[in-house]
Amino acid sequence: MSSVDGEEPLRFFDILNMASSVASAHGARAVAPTHLLEALAVLMGEVQLENLGDVVSPLGHGRPQLSVDGAVQELTQRWFKKLGSSPDATLGSVELRDYRAEVEILIKL
Repeated sequence: MSSVDGEEPLRFFDILNMASSVASAHGARAVAPTHLLEALAVLMGEVQLENLGDVVSPLGHGRPQLSVDGAVQELTQRWFKKLGSSPDATLGSVELRDYRAEVEILIKL
């Protein structure tokens, strides 16, 4: 699998975990497409984590459990299956480009 800017491919679960942390930091009740896009930007080095606010782990933050926007849930399930349903699934540069394009479409809807 190809790398991202010469780096290792991104683990799909890392994107989802970061999106959850970003949503939590924003005080959101649900993980939305914008949180996925911000997570990608952080993980790809386009944005510094501290520029998004106080991003905290979704564990032990004392807030109610986050839900997931329906469109995000559908996208996540589809991509998880596309990536072989493996917890270690990664996205290389081509997959990241395609995934990001789909997330951006959800934001525009």
